[in-house]
Amino acid sequence: PPRSTPSNSSAASDVYKRQVFLLLVYSLLTSAYSVKITEAASLNLELYSDKESYEIGEDITLNGTLNLDGTPVTDALVLIQINKSDGTLWLVRTLPTGTNATTKKWSLEVISVTPLPSSSLERGDMLGLCISVQNNDPFDRQTLMVVSLIHETGIPLKVKTIANVTIRANKTETYWFSNVFSIPDDAPNGNATVYVSLITDIPSKGGWAWGLEGQTAITIGSVGGSQQHEAEQIEGGFILKVKTKNVYAQLGNYTVYASVLYVKPPRAYADSASMTFEIILTGDLTGPDGIPDGKVDIRDVAFVATRFGTQEGDPNWDPKADLTGPENTPDGKVDIRDIALVAFNYGKIGIYP
Repeated sequence: PPRSTPSNSSAASDVYKRQVFLLLVYSLLTSAYSVKITEAASLNLELYSDKESYEIGEDITLNGTLNLDGTPVTDALVLIQINKSDGTLWLVRTLPTGTNATTKKWSLEVISVTPLPSSSLERGDMLGLCISVQNNDPFDRQTLMVVSLIHETGIPLKVKTIANVTIRANKTETYWFSNVFSIPDDAPNGNATVYVSLITDIPSKGGWAWGLEGQTAITIGSVGGSQQHEAEQIEGGFILKVKTKNVYAQLGNYTVYASVLYVKPPRAYADSASMTFEIILTGDLTGPDGIPDGKVDIRDVAFVATRFGTQEGDPNWDPKADLTGPENTPDGKVDIRDIALVAFNYGKIGIYP
């Protein structure tokens, strides 16, 4: 399938490297071993998507690969951050790059995540969490706790940084949070997963993960679903699938940031990557004022239907009604394909940033 081109800012990369350097100096000077910090060129983190643009509610497939001097890295953690088109945070996940990463002893370990007051919640209910974290290092570690809630269909529902804490050396600490966030009023019924990431900071600010993310399942509404949303684990990378809501999803360019800190004594490596994909709403052709209004309704259906059968050069021709063709691109005429595309997106609503 087609892939979007990774986009890395050299300025952002320089800032990232400086931040990683400072964090490494602090951490490694107090560690039991000494490492040499190696240029990120030896470690190559890349991000791709299966398409450059997606309709509202369409599955979005993000792929990542990690190589060290051309060899796939199967024991690292990639921290993923996705921002919506207005710059607000949409998702934070910590993803292993292989089976070796899931059995590796990390600095910080999420021992358990328990939903409060129960695992069955209704829309509008407040989610609480009891989180136990173990520090496996012989020195204190400071960490941010970031919680992401994802519906079983892959829709990110909420994300929030809930704490900035210091875990004492070789200790297990338990934290109780009564008000993490409320379940959205428009959340679909079914299963959802709470993911807890322990990080130095988000990737766009030069952060990386301390250890594997913790998770717990909850049920929204009276009837649970049959599946749990998970990233697909592959050796030397990952596959993450997400999607927007069909109604009131934000349109525009979403930005994906990724970062990795990989320690392989006597060296440490760091790299980052970023890319964008676009959320669109095909079929939003007109509105009450004659301009697109962020929703596909009867006005849009009528706009195409009244031009059905026309082609370029006809008196009633309007190129806006020519949405698609045999090659999934406009073909210079308005036919059943164009009407079907508007009908498929009928009822969807987007928000322009």
